[in-house]
Amino acid sequence: MLHEVAREFELDINDPKTEVMPLPDILEPGWKSDLRTITIRDKGTGQAKDLLTLFDRAFEHSKHFASDSVLTYAAKHTLGVVIDEENWKFYEALLLRAAVAEPTLLSVVEEVYEKYAALHVDNTALSAAIDSICSYHAPLQQGNEVSWCAMARKKNECEYPESGWR
Repeated sequence: MLHEVAREFELDINDPKTEVMPLPDILEPGWKSDLRTITIRDKGTGQAKDLLTLFDRAFEHSKHFASDSVLTYAAKHTLGVVIDEENWKFYEALLLRAAVAEPTLLSVVEEVYEKYAALHVDNTALSAAIDSICSYHAPLQQGNEVSWCAMARKKNECEYPESGWR
């Protein structure tokens, strides 16, 4: 019936993304409530531990909610925090590991690199992550993931031409 009604308006239903749920139902998934409660301290070892807790939980939740962009949510959760310089490399590693698992997170990674341009002096980790994403998704002809990589590469070439990253 849903398909018939949609066709009247010249629309198609994407079955994997469509679900009819009986009401009442929860307004927000539990993983989002869980991740939102994690506060990240301002600096030092406490901040590093909080980041690890956030990403550990996000990775765990992403196993059970693969289509919900859990890792992207976790990465966006960190945008409101000022990352301490001593935690930059650790934070970058967590973000890039998440991006390899969920390539659409590269848009958040771009925001992070813009925010912390002064701390981002080495493209080695970023380059390795993008190469990993491309080498996995390109043979599977998963154009969305490969296009995220291409955009990230192009942006980086324009902003950091001296890096020699190709």
